[in-house]
Amino acid sequence: MPDAVAVVVVDDHPIFRAGVVHALAREPGIAVVGEAASGEDALALARELMPDVVLLDVSMPGWDGLVTAERIATACPATAIIMLTASEDHDKLLAAFKAGARGYVLKGVSAPELARVIRGAMDGEVYV
Repeated sequence: MPDAVAVVVVDDHPIFRAGVVHALAREPGIAVVGEAASGEDALALARELMPDVVLLDVSMPGWDGLVTAERIATACPATAIIMLTASEDHDKLLAAFKAGARGYVLKGVSAPELARVIRGAMDGEVYV
């Protein structure tokens, strides 16, 4: 069996972040290797852990998800970035892809669907 997809979950809301981590822990082939509450911490973790995927909220204090995505994409080009957000704003969606994201997923997604998007990102797929 191939190695699990290493994922870092970044969201400034602790209860939401914990729920995503818990849900992904039940998905075969996916391993959450780190969590962060800010863009600054996300970049540090990405550099340290070199995860396969970073799940990143768009709206956070400090560096927002768009700034963070661009910085992670530059520092860790092999890491796939998936925006996991409540924002349905078309401009943010376009800005996310311009910043280097491979996916833009609304927070109402089911855990199995999120796992499918993560696996798809590893195969080079783009998801909106």
